[in-house]
Formats: sequence, C-alpha cells, structure tokens
Amino acid sequence: MRVIIAGGGTGGHLFPGIAIAEELTMREKTNRVLFVGTVAGLEARVLPRMNIPLRTITVRGIKGKSLIYRLRALTGMPRAVFEAFAIVRDYNPDLVIGLGGYVSGPMLVAAFLAGVRRVIQEQNVIPGTANRIAAHMANRVFVSFEETRSYFAPEKVVVTGNPIRKEFLQLREIGGKEKFGLLVFGGSRGAHRINMAMMDALEFLTDLKPDLKIVHQAGTDDAPQVAQAYEKRGFRA
Repeated sequence: MRVIIAGGGTGGHLFPGIAIAEELTMREKTNRVLFVGTVAGLEARVLPRMNIPLRTITVRGIKGKSLIYRLRALTGMPRAVFEAFAIVRDYNPDLVIGLGGYVSGPMLVAAFLAGVRRVIQEQNVIPGTANRIAAHMANRVFVSFEETRSYFAPEKVVVTGNPIRKEFLQLREIGGKEKFGLLVFGGSRGAHRINMAMMDALEFLTDLKPDLKIVHQAGTDDAPQVAQAYEKRGFRA
C-alpha cells in the first residue's frame, strides 16, 4: 500500500503523522509512505534526519495573518492544488491522510479529484478550520477525543486516540528523582511570551535553585537568549 501523509508546519500536526507512518511500515514491510509539506515547515528539518521521504508544495497558512497576506495566500491556492495533483499522479497512492493545517487542504482536494481515498486525523478536541473543511471530502475522520464527534458527520467518525510515536511507549523511568523537575513548554516551536515570563520569574525561584532542574523547550528563535539567561542566573536547565 502506498500512502501520502499531508500536513506539518508544527509538531502538533507532524509528530502524530510520523507515528502513523511508523505503524504502517511496521505492520507491513511493503507499505510505502510519502510526506507532503512545505519548505518552511518543521517537517523540512525533521523528516530528512529520520530518512522519511518528503515532497513539498507552495502554500501558506492564513491564521493570524493580515488581510493582505490572506488574500495573497488564497490567490496561491490553485497553484498549490496543481502541485498537489502532480504529486498524487506521480506517486499514485492508495490513500491520502490529512493531518490538518494548510498543507492538507490542497492534498485532499487533489486526492478527491484523482479519486483516491481520503481520511483526516484530528489531534485536538476542537478541530481546526482546515480539517473542518476537509472533512466534507474525507471518507473517514479519525479523532482523538469522544467530544470531537459533534464537529463532523457521525457516520464518518472513528475515535482512535492521538497517535503516539513508538519511542515514547518504550520509555522507562530510571531510579528516583534527585531534583524537582520543572517543564516549561510552549508548543513545538516554543512561545515567546512564555519564554520571557519564565525569565522574569527566575528571580523568585532563587531559593529553590539547588533542588530544581528545569527543562525548557524555547524554540529555535529564543533558545540562545533563554539559555544565556539561565546560565547568568546560575540555574541548571
């Protein structure tokens, strides 16, 4: 079976897709998976390191953008669908899986036009705009939570839970914790406001410093500044 997994941009979309790809290839060695994303998405950095094939299309997201940006993105949608259709025609998949986000839309449209079976996988309780629209073209909708059923046609919905990569299932805690662990997490790309708020809060944690171990996912943009702040104040992070 040949499968296209479309989506990415952020870890919330990408990593469940990787979990699906791992499961597909584990169950049947002859299964083949191709990811479709963009050159600017997280997938362009992560998938090559994992030796997972990736092709890209030219498409931009519109959430949180200015009106001018949205108009430009929308005018580029026909090109994105054309590029997606070319990938479908070339790869000849048996199934296209949409993970949500701005990449999955053109791919599902292309799959619909090509007569290829289509499913979407929704990671959140409240679906994003892309998946709500794409659901009308999907043969099945796989959701992570029972509460998500009401957003889609009932006959299409299957509750599966959120796909988890196998490496997480193999984790085991080793020994007891010597220090109190604090995780600072703002999503797969980090969150600038959370990063800055944590830096401001360090002065109030000075007394806890000897017993505190911090794991902070700052994102690539803020990582140098955050690391420098921890080092300057003598925190282990």
